[in-house]
Amino acid sequence: VEDWTERYRPKSIEKMEGNESQLRRIRTWLEQWDSPNPPAKKGILLSGPPGVGKTTLAKAIGNEKGWTVIELNASEERNAASIRKAATRGSQHVSLDQFSGNPTKNGRTLILLDEVDHLSGSFAKIKDETIEKKITGEEVTIKGDSGGKAELINLLTKSRQAIMMTCNDTMRLWGSGRNWKTNQQRLLKLADQIMCQRVEKMHMRKISRRVLDNEGHTIDPEALELLIEGNPGDLRALIRDIQAVSVISGEHIDLEAVKDLASVAMRDSQIDVFKALKAVYKSRSGQDAGKILLNSDKDPDQMISWFIWNNQSVFDNRTLEELSSAMVSADKALATKYKN
Repeated sequence: VEDWTERYRPKSIEKMEGNESQLRRIRTWLEQWDSPNPPAKKGILLSGPPGVGKTTLAKAIGNEKGWTVIELNASEERNAASIRKAATRGSQHVSLDQFSGNPTKNGRTLILLDEVDHLSGSFAKIKDETIEKKITGEEVTIKGDSGGKAELINLLTKSRQAIMMTCNDTMRLWGSGRNWKTNQQRLLKLADQIMCQRVEKMHMRKISRRVLDNEGHTIDPEALELLIEGNPGDLRALIRDIQAVSVISGEHIDLEAVKDLASVAMRDSQIDVFKALKAVYKSRSGQDAGKILLNSDKDPDQMISWFIWNNQSVFDNRTLEELSSAMVSADKALATKYKN
């Protein structure tokens, strides 16, 4: 059975829902690539929680512009040699498609680096000679740091092509040492950071109805609301739920079918995070919250990032103001941790 998340992955920016201001910034950047003078910053860092469409957006851009796409998943290919072989070299040349029978108008290449927060090691540079030997297959031992983040800086510095990076946890990218702020500044001198937010319920309704209409399914309004109510804005999880409940119910989806799905659905690790967040927000003490987080599948640093993404949507302005002193204390504690 085909995965509906792939079947309904938007093929152009026009088909993307939500994040309107972010999309406008990206369009401005793309327009510069179409001019004689490419942008000074060759890269864009798309940051935000999983499921908001960061990778989908990057792929939609390549498809819409007709650019050749070089894709590298940093969670699989983490070291300097892999990045240089797959991305850095390709970023300095005209697209190979220009030599085919159907060349693109401007011959651009889009370098897509997915999940750059999974790049291993620090920003310490490895000797070029060592990296080149590793690429050619020579037996070279790279001790300690594998140089992936340093090669990312090298790529952004030398590239003549557009680079898009996705990142779930920016603090993991900057590193946990005392130089994290310096690392952040080094990268953001070469790439603009665009923070993608979770989509609102109105966007989830539109996406749900689009998918259901294309598949020939109908749904009761209250069933759709229940399906959306249990989703924090993860579009990937939403479409998977729609596919699952359509298998259970057939052509028409009613409220009972959605309730049955909620009771038996096996969620992936990302949804477990949502459950942990919900439980923490409902907890009555720091001790209770701590116990919940210990049972989460994410480490404390990652959970902090999840709370940062969700606080604005969970609390109104008045509540945020009441909590501000505690949030300031937490922020100071986090800063002390990274300094040390």
